[in-house]
Amino acid sequence: MPQTKRFYYALRAKGATGDPLLDAARFVYLNRHCFNGVFRTNSRGEFNVPRGNKVGAMPAQQQFSRCSKALKSAELVSGDFQLVVARVEEGDFVYLDPPYAKVGARRRGEYGRDSFDTCDLHRLSAAVEEIDRKGATFLLSYADGPEISHMRTRWHSRTVSVRRHVAGFSCHRSFVDEVLISNYPI
Repeated sequence: MPQTKRFYYALRAKGATGDPLLDAARFVYLNRHCFNGVFRTNSRGEFNVPRGNKVGAMPAQQQFSRCSKALKSAELVSGDFQLVVARVEEGDFVYLDPPYAKVGARRRGEYGRDSFDTCDLHRLSAAVEEIDRKGATFLLSYADGPEISHMRTRWHSRTVSVRRHVAGFSCHRSFVDEVLISNYPI
């Protein structure tokens, strides 16, 4: 795949092929050549991130091989988080990192149409209750704010400062507070 602007936009415009190998190669290429490695779609669900100026190197074949080997023992589930929570068993560890939906914040489409939003926070809260009830442990990371405060009082929590790398200009890349919430001491 040539590393040209013309090829990038042609590949982006094509969309998914339905062939898992070709679609994986397309995803890696677009992710490494798009602006800041951002994944975003328009209202039709089409990937619409412009090509970046400073693009990442393509991973070496050994990196793909190591990832492939590690993933052989994993099960990846695509869908609503409640599909995964329904399969949790005693002794499992569940890490939850949903999109950070904030009241009044602009939706940018990074996670696709109809993705997680503030109206889903009550389902998230019920999900961690279910994980705990099943005898599994969980760790949830979320933007610190009033939307999640009700969960902080119920569980163990800790605020951490993290740097955001997605802003277009480095001067706008700042530190923000995230909260870690768990049913075990952290």
